[in-house]
Amino acid sequence: MKPTYGRVSRHGIVPLSWSLDHVGPLAKTAEDAAVLLGVIAGPDPCDATCSARTVDNYRRALQRGIKGVKLGVPREHFFDVVDEEVRFAFDAAVTTMKRLGLRVRPVSVPSLSQAVAAELAIMMPEASAYHARALRERPDDFGADVRAFLELGRLVTATAMVSAQRLRARLGTECAAVFEQVDALIVPSLAIPAPRIAETEVHIDQQSFDVGTALSRNMMPFNLTGLPAISVPCGRSADGLPIGVQIVAKPFAESTVLRIAHHYERATEWHRLRPPEG
Repeated sequence: MKPTYGRVSRHGIVPLSWSLDHVGPLAKTAEDAAVLLGVIAGPDPCDATCSARTVDNYRRALQRGIKGVKLGVPREHFFDVVDEEVRFAFDAAVTTMKRLGLRVRPVSVPSLSQAVAAELAIMMPEASAYHARALRERPDDFGADVRAFLELGRLVTATAMVSAQRLRARLGTECAAVFEQVDALIVPSLAIPAPRIAETEVHIDQQSFDVGTALSRNMMPFNLTGLPAISVPCGRSADGLPIGVQIVAKPFAESTVLRIAHHYERATEWHRLRPPEG
């Protein structure tokens, strides 16, 4: 689970990107995530970006019903590039949500299509800035892929970064408008089923993508906006590899995200399964 930006302190954590980094629980179930988040959330004087807002009782919130909760499915970005098995599992998850009494409708967030480029234009120079001294003095300490990423960050212009921040603000405004219509958004967590460790390239709709791009493109928009989101299992590929569905809500609505995820888990068995060995 990725809480709202600032909900959990980042003190003591080596940053990737100061304005984008989030800290959240990785757990077997939504209930476990709720318990963990309740422990780690809250103000911290050692992190100036950490919110002083009161922490909800996330576990207690799970017991509230979800009938009538409104879910939005964005028309943009998430279905431009998506594996067929992921699309099938996502559609099945939406059907389950409807059966549980949630109301699902399409919504529009026009700037989503630019979110990935904007996040990279912010993340890369921020990461490069943090590691600048080490990169200069001990470049061989970095793996080739990380080193290339950090060196590319040096090439991002101030103009590009400012434009990305403006897009970020616009996307935040668009999301706020959507959350006046719905309680949460639902999208595929990844464009592909979980890849195998050795995979470096995947094929979707006869197009080739590096695994990193396929893994991050659906996460970046809500990382950029700092919105709370959770990914829960919703299916398996033909090879038995996990497929996830992502639930997103407005700032500090972690209880909503967790509650929907919890009720979905109670209606399905996907979270109980484990990937095949080998």
